[in-house]
Amino acid sequence: MSGSKKCFVDSNVWIYLFDRDKESTNCQIASKLISKNEVFLSVQVVNEVGNNLIHPEKPFKFTEEKLRTALDFLYSVEFNFVGLTRDVYFKASEMREKTKGEFSYYDSLVVSAALLAGTEILYSQDMGDESLAKELRALDFFFFD
Repeated sequence: MSGSKKCFVDSNVWIYLFDRDKESTNCQIASKLISKNEVFLSVQVVNEVGNNLIHPEKPFKFTEEKLRTALDFLYSVEFNFVGLTRDVYFKASEMREKTKGEFSYYDSLVVSAALLAGTEILYSQDMGDESLAKELRALDFFFFD
């Protein structure tokens, strides 16, 4: 992809992509971000997305059939997966130790997966706009251009 960047996409961006209102600003931004970049995600992200889509107290209330369609899309050949390996867990632990708890357990796993995948940007709504390491910057996906 010309002009594309290697980016890790957090679960909240994917959830906006699956919004029933395909004309919503959030869905449009998420769709554009995912289509214009080399996208990485982790099994953890898939788990978080799936949980939100079928959770009875969330607005999506996907059926199991619709969930399988969403999972099939996430596992398409267009996206790159980062496994939850020993390296991811240890890097996350070292990060939490070094930053004295600045990251939650799950956020540190996302950041570690993004770092180990060699991505430049981590798009998330949870982590704002900040430098996470010399080689990785977190951006709120609303600011994707």
